[in-house]
Amino acid sequence: MKKQLKKILLGTMLVLVSGGLFAQRNMLRYADIEYDLKRFEHSGSQYAEAFNIKQTYYAAKRAAESYTFIRSYQKAFEWWGKTVKFAESDREDYLNYARAAVQAGQSLTDLGITLTEAERSKVYGGESVAEDETIAFRTVDKYNSAGTDYGLRSDREGRNYFVSDRNLNEETQKKPIRLDVRKRFSGDDRYRMNDRGFHQILMDGEEGIVQVSTELEGVYHLSTPAFYENGDVQQAIFTAVLRDDKGRRTRRHEVHPGLYTATIEQDGSFGKVRALPFNKLSEYGVMHGVVYNDRLYFSSDMPGGYGGYDLYYTEILGDSYGPAINLGSKVNGASDEVFPYLHEGKLYFSSDRTSGLGGLDIYSIDAELSGQAVNMGKPYNTAQDDFAYYVDANGLQYLSSDRGMSESRDDIYSLAFLQDLYRLRVFAESGERLDGMEGLQLQVLDANGQEVTMDIQDGRIGRLKEGAYTVEIRKKGYFPARVPLTALAADGAEKELDYTLVPIPYGKMLAIDTVYYDFDKYNIRPDAAEVLDRASEVLAAYPDFNLNITSHTDARASNAYNERLSQNRSNSAANYLKGTGVVGERLSTAWKGEQEPVNPCVEGVDCPESMHDRNRRSILSLELYPDLDGDYSLPGGLSYVKSTDELMEAIASMVREKQASLLPLILAEDMVYYDLDKYEIRPDASKVLKAAEDLLKKYPFLKLEIASHTDSRQTLLYNDRLSKNRSMAVFFHLSISRIEGQY
Repeated sequence: MKKQLKKILLGTMLVLVSGGLFAQRNMLRYADIEYDLKRFEHSGSQYAEAFNIKQTYYAAKRAAESYTFIRSYQKAFEWWGKTVKFAESDREDYLNYARAAVQAGQSLTDLGITLTEAERSKVYGGESVAEDETIAFRTVDKYNSAGTDYGLRSDREGRNYFVSDRNLNEETQKKPIRLDVRKRFSGDDRYRMNDRGFHQILMDGEEGIVQVSTELEGVYHLSTPAFYENGDVQQAIFTAVLRDDKGRRTRRHEVHPGLYTATIEQDGSFGKVRALPFNKLSEYGVMHGVVYNDRLYFSSDMPGGYGGYDLYYTEILGDSYGPAINLGSKVNGASDEVFPYLHEGKLYFSSDRTSGLGGLDIYSIDAELSGQAVNMGKPYNTAQDDFAYYVDANGLQYLSSDRGMSESRDDIYSLAFLQDLYRLRVFAESGERLDGMEGLQLQVLDANGQEVTMDIQDGRIGRLKEGAYTVEIRKKGYFPARVPLTALAADGAEKELDYTLVPIPYGKMLAIDTVYYDFDKYNIRPDAAEVLDRASEVLAAYPDFNLNITSHTDARASNAYNERLSQNRSNSAANYLKGTGVVGERLSTAWKGEQEPVNPCVEGVDCPESMHDRNRRSILSLELYPDLDGDYSLPGGLSYVKSTDELMEAIASMVREKQASLLPLILAEDMVYYDLDKYEIRPDASKVLKAAEDLLKKYPFLKLEIASHTDSRQTLLYNDRLSKNRSMAVFFHLSISRIEGQY
């Protein structure tokens, strides 16, 4: 009994095992059929199920290859990882595992994958690829969905078109399919594809995103619209995959994509659809058409190419076309070259050649093919698929990519500038360029005080992202400049900023006040003390300035006596200032005696005492920046001025702030003379008034007092009116509002 039961159990186990093996063989056989039909999504899942029944090298590798074909990077990485664990695996499997790891965003170092230099070029690409850190590509959320969305283009009306597998009526959880990878289709795909499998052309119109209608019947897929002008008519060229039921005799019958033209109707739909004459739907594919300079460019795997899909062009001859001409080895190779696009004399296309970063990469070449195709580098390209490059009428750049995604679905991306190029030029006030001269120091500091790298190239140039910066400029003999720079959101346009350095006015004199004395005296009167106290405050506030004291006398003594008297007056004023705390080294004195009167009261001229009083004076002048080899900063906390006039006006304003409350006006020390019984301005008087006007314009804090007089050869009433007319004549001649009149 025990022996019989043992045989029954053993027989049951054998049946179970053989049943499982039989199921696996059937599953593998079915998976192989799907693989041959290039339905890799389905074949991959069947190989995976067969592997779960019994783990074999064949099932693992076929699953890995299936997911690699449809660029499902995470699954490809997973299954190549299983494949390389079998003893049957070879070095090529190992390289496929490394390549899948890179495309899935994995670190080869963390995985313990080591490669030779030759192998690294196969995994990462054999060419040096540029990287532009000043730009990035951001998803265009308006046009992207949970499925596949790619190939944005615009028509002349500004309407945007793109390709999507979304269902506009309802959401679906079904997985996307990559049309750009599947370049031929089985005759029964219409039964097996789910609602997300069919790609349609969508338009962003007045009613939102809608499906574009065409006149084509029996369509599997619509894809890659491009627009061009045919006379006054706007036309589209697009890719379509049609059913071919009449020609299908077996399940292995295949159909290929073809190109079609259409007229763009007023509502954006496609009308008058016409197939291109070189479509061979049962033999090879033709897709991704674009028109440029009366040529139609497209991608095809027609016989006679270099392998896979190649790029071709044909001349547009009215309503017909010339022969298809292969673009040659500068563009085409053993891999696939797809999605051609031409813009401003350049041809852009995508290729999955092994020299790229991985998957499809975007390349560019001169449209006349005079150079070599160049990988556009990062961030245009990634380890995943990057394709369908496009520039709209506003210069905005777009591409499509499945970057950063584990499943083979695509999104539309637009270029965002992270930084703009800023060109900084430095000039002297004379207009001379300083930025090319030795000794100029120019720095740009960010908000954290870190220096931004700048290159020397017709000025200083550097890349700046949005934010606040400070420009610091130094050169011997000029005031240093510290200027805020606000970089706005980058737009890709070069920004040119010019700065002017103002020379330091070494030793320049600026008269600020006058001290008066009694006859034949040099002691400091109370009114003079107030003036000197204010001068002391100015010196305390501006340590880069010194003070010069130049003293004068009237003409009522000998020259020698008056020279000594004026010297005593200068010394007296200097000693007073020292008593207020001013260091002696900051004071200089000079004396002129009676040599420079402010009025005609010279020796031998009879003048009233008030006129002699005007000559008994000490002129206080600021000596600006006395060290002729010194380095000075701008006064009063200023960080930047653009001209010497602006500097002097700023200094005058600062001085006025210290003196305004105590010095409301300064009397002009000049005379205007008139003819007998007249008040017209004579030519000699015009020169005096011109000098006064220039002084008032240069130093806005100054005011002018006009005090007019007459002789005594008329009545008091007449002379009062005459003196008033003389004051008004001066007032209207000057036409400056900072004037106070007396008569």
